[in-house]
Amino acid sequence: MTAPATTAPLQFKRRCGQSCLLKRKQLREFRKLQKNTRTFGEKQAYESHTSVKDKAFRKRKYFVKPHGNGCFHEPANLKPLIARSPYRADTGKPDRDIIIKIGKKDHDEYGNRLRTNAQYKAADKAKQYYNNPNVLPFIDVARKAMKRQKQGSNSKIGKHRSEGREGLCCTLEGLFLNMDIHSFRVGSPDIANKKVFHYATNQSIATQIGLHPKRLQRNLELLEAAGIIKMKRQWEELENGEYVGKASAIWFTRKFMKAFGMLFTFNRTSEQLTQREKNNAQRDVKTPEQIKAEATDELCQEAANIAGKKTVKRYVNDLFNFIDTDESPPGTAY
Repeated sequence: MTAPATTAPLQFKRRCGQSCLLKRKQLREFRKLQKNTRTFGEKQAYESHTSVKDKAFRKRKYFVKPHGNGCFHEPANLKPLIARSPYRADTGKPDRDIIIKIGKKDHDEYGNRLRTNAQYKAADKAKQYYNNPNVLPFIDVARKAMKRQKQGSNSKIGKHRSEGREGLCCTLEGLFLNMDIHSFRVGSPDIANKKVFHYATNQSIATQIGLHPKRLQRNLELLEAAGIIKMKRQWEELENGEYVGKASAIWFTRKFMKAFGMLFTFNRTSEQLTQREKNNAQRDVKTPEQIKAEATDELCQEAANIAGKKTVKRYVNDLFNFIDTDESPPGTAY
């Protein structure tokens, strides 16, 4: 039986405000303050009457509504999870002007632990769905199929709204950056036992990307219907016969990686990381038998080199004179 899944540390600080995480009272005060700060239009602050089919209406005040809405969403400005990749585009190496060194590990400019370059490439590619939904056409097909299943086959379905696309892009970014390169699973393997895998909980992912857990669940259901991810509910049976829920298993499908064009990149990165781990294990971790054998070989090599050295001849009189005086040691002759 595997160990229970643990929640990943909170990372990936979102760069915009989040009214969805405010309390109801704070949200009501915020909207009230936003309503009081609206301004009148320059040309048409008031209108005396409006005539429609010879019917006059009373005076009405017109306001100029600010850009965006209450959830700080601006259709013309996408607020991604990570604004820019900490890797250089030309060399593929970490950009030392952005990376912050904390202890022995590298972090990006927002304080998040540095991921691989392939994960940042996949996150940047997922952002293109906001301006061009044709990048992932199976999402629109799955969304329309789910709508028709609930509303009927003859229902009229519009385009995917901008706030929905933005939330879906942030969800994909969070899943890519929390993904295990070797197995495409969302989470991280155990440090002591590599056979145990800790899946990330939905609550931790929602906190990282700045979405409500219910909205994240809807996005995950849409991604599952589109064939991008697979989900499986997990639980553990206790000694008293009760069941305790564990973190749901989420992983990316290989078909999506092929259609997304990132399968070769992730496989190559996985091979590089595996080879690096093997080299580090051979270099750093050595058994007592290996240390004993290496030391024995070094001593044998030093002893074998004695035969190749020339014998130094010293004169006895010079040695005695050197002991009696404070001068420098005498020279030697071959």
